[in-house]
Amino acid sequence: MKVIVRNVGLRRWKAENDPQLRESHGRGLTDLEIASEMGFAEGTVRTRRLALGLAANARPMKPRGQHHTAKEPPLPVFKVDPLKLAEDTLGTADFDKKLMRLRGSAIKLTPLMRETNARLKAQGKPQCLHNPDWAAK
Repeated sequence: MKVIVRNVGLRRWKAENDPQLRESHGRGLTDLEIASEMGFAEGTVRTRRLALGLAANARPMKPRGQHHTAKEPPLPVFKVDPLKLAEDTLGTADFDKKLMRLRGSAIKLTPLMRETNARLKAQGKPQCLHNPDWAAK
């Protein structure tokens, strides 16, 4: 069983710590950063900051999923519709998209895309590789 003891080894707040708190707050540090710098619990620093009438400093957070640091938005990624590509590449005479038939026979997606990619490769065009199994051999 793990016993958690709070505030062990942390210093007690004294009035002479107020100027250092004001100075650290003036540099834009958050309560957690001030607490680790001064050796106090974050709650103690927050209580003293509020008692001194200082507003909380916060770091601006990046929106979720934003990994791009440039000012321009990232370029959109367009995925090709595999069935539309197969229809365009093989032609409507060979491939019926609605019935999923190639030359009159029923076909599943993986063999269809292998056939499509083989034809694209023969034409020197890039293959549709949403699935590695679709690669033309």
